[in-house]
Amino acid sequence: MDRVVYVQECMRAHSGPGYEMTSKCVCVVDAIAAQVSYDDFDTMYTVSKATSIAGERGGTIRDAPGMAEQLKRYRALQARAEKSCFISTAPR
Repeated sequence: MDRVVYVQECMRAHSGPGYEMTSKCVCVVDAIAAQVSYDDFDTMYTVSKATSIAGERGGTIRDAPGMAEQLKRYRALQARAEKSCFISTAPR
């Protein structure tokens, strides 16, 4: 289910023809999946979403030991995957 949500979010974040972006976004999630286990992906993806939560609830994730490293790793994996799948890596 997380992979489907990832593809949908990727398509919303990047403009382009629907069919083309579906293929590119599936390529990205497949490239990430080839590099990390599902559990690691789930943790990194959750951290990436939770860091945007304002206040104390978001601070719990932001301040947890190791979470900054997980976020950094996730963003690096994502950037490499987007580049290899021909998606612009311009800031979203």
